Amino acid sequence: MPETSLLLVPLETKEDAPHLAGIWAPLARQEQAVVHFAHVISPMLDERARDEARSLVAEAIHLAESLGAAAEGEVLVGYNVAAVLREQAATLKPALILLRWSELDPALPRTPLGPVLDALLETPPCDVLVVRGEVPTDRPLRILIPTAGGPNVPLAVRIARSLALATGGEVTLLYVRTPRDAERGGPSPEERFQATLGEFAGETVFTTRVVEARGPVQGILQEAREGYDLLFVGATEEGLLRRVLVGDVPRLLAQRATVPIIIAKRRGIRPLAYARRALAWVDNLIPDLSEQERVDLYRQLKESTRADLDFHVRMALAATIAALGLLLNSAAVIIGAMLVAPLMSAILAIGLGVVIGDGRLIRLAVVRVLQGAGLAIGLSLLVTWLDPLAAITPELLARTRPTLLDLGVAVASGLAGGYAISRKDVQEALPGVAIAVALVPPLSSTGIALALGAWREAAGALLLYLTNMISIVGAGGMIFLLVGFRPRVWSSVRLQVFWRGLAGIVLLFSLILVPLGWLTYQEIAHARLQRAINRALQESVSEMGRVRLVDYTWEADKNGALRLEVEVQTRDNLRYADLLALQDTLSARLGRPVGVKIVVVPIVELDPRFPPTPTPTPRVTPTPTPTA
Repeated sequence: MPETSLLLVPLETKEDAPHLAGIWAPLARQEQAVVHFAHVISPMLDERARDEARSLVAEAIHLAESLGAAAEGEVLVGYNVAAVLREQAATLKPALILLRWSELDPALPRTPLGPVLDALLETPPCDVLVVRGEVPTDRPLRILIPTAGGPNVPLAVRIARSLALATGGEVTLLYVRTPRDAERGGPSPEERFQATLGEFAGETVFTTRVVEARGPVQGILQEAREGYDLLFVGATEEGLLRRVLVGDVPRLLAQRATVPIIIAKRRGIRPLAYARRALAWVDNLIPDLSEQERVDLYRQLKESTRADLDFHVRMALAATIAALGLLLNSAAVIIGAMLVAPLMSAILAIGLGVVIGDGRLIRLAVVRVLQGAGLAIGLSLLVTWLDPLAAITPELLARTRPTLLDLGVAVASGLAGGYAISRKDVQEALPGVAIAVALVPPLSSTGIALALGAWREAAGALLLYLTNMISIVGAGGMIFLLVGFRPRVWSSVRLQVFWRGLAGIVLLFSLILVPLGWLTYQEIAHARLQRAINRALQESVSEMGRVRLVDYTWEADKNGALRLEVEVQTRDNLRYADLLALQDTLSARLGRPVGVKIVVVPIVELDPRFPPTPTPTPRVTPTPTPTA
């Protein structure tokens, strides 16, 4: 234990001190520490309730003295229990905080200590022990410590050693060998034991044991039933993905263990704690589905991967409608095609297959998506060949240059799609998601562009489709993780499918970022040049006198030179010298060669008081020939 010899024991009910006595009493005797009991009450309580609180603390102190431990206590006042305890810990600087976790004990009512535990464990002000169950005080303790548990295991070993020495018991270090361990190799059990014990290696109070099991949780629970008095584990320090995937192992053990369990967590680093708190907030943002809801959703998405007549008919109709809408340049027709297409559910099924490690579901969904994509491109080719007026339209061009903004839309739509399909009460939002993330129109655009020989446009449209598909798989899979889907952690095959699928999604996502980033850069450069041209033209034309800019078009060659066609209105006569002056001014302002062609729209004012005469009116032109 640290040099500071103080154990802080918060009390919620009168049962807390007796239930925790099997821990704090031997620790206080072994380490010559003082047990400091603290009971937090609300400022709204009356004097009678305050007297009861003081009586609760006095009873705890009397119990400690009867067990041979030095003790003190106080009643604290505050609305936020966790904040009050954190302030008290900052003042007293205890070596250890000992908390009772009665939330999962079926014999006890649910208490407010659950949120307090979560708040203190996220950013522990000092080393913390959370105890579930009553540890015996009348015999030597047989303590079991799994070697897995990260940086908190040394704390568990140190505290368990003190308990064993104080009671005359022993500590057993457990290594659970799973089928996956044989595949990935790594340190031997003996090496793990040595690393876990550290400075305590060789002490007779420690023994070691290796068991075979399908997974760590199953192995630990199996061994804990073999006559142990206490299961001691380190709190998880895993990232969100690992915690979501396999669950918080200490919590799973606390829920299933038939012996008392202690979860140890060392004092945390505050920035890391804030990051974990944010990740935990994301994890808890969406409530888990019930087991039956998960089964229903799995069946629904698996049904969408069937190669039945309905899938092919809907896909064919959607592709035909989308192709006609693109050729007719009709946004309304294209939207109709999005609503008919059945691809969304099949793509979400890929994400679900990755999350639960179901390789068969992934294969079925991928085959169905490929079939649908091939059918859409093929039918669009056929429709284009049959249309003698087929041409590239603005609606088609709009789907041939995707950018990072399209990626953002696809990711958001994937999240919305995964959430909508997992919640029956919001499934009516799925048609809106289908419209937001277009799947069939890019495929039809690819087919039309191929039929017309527009290879660049075909590649851009196909890139948009891949962006949408990969984003839906990844974002939808994230939602499925958050609502409770997991691979079977004891199945090495399922876990392998999960990690390979995750790696595949990340790789594909990284690959599409390259062309999307390049196209986004080009679009930004094009928009900046457009604004520069517009500003330069406005300023240059305004300097020409009574000339008003009507419209202009421009294009740039591969060398960066610009060619502009400018339409202006004026009452005056423009000369060839005016054109050259405008061209020079634009080149100077834009910093590149500029060629300008001017289309002049003359402004003629007619007054009924002055009728026109048949006399020819000479005009100033590049040639001396007068014109009528």
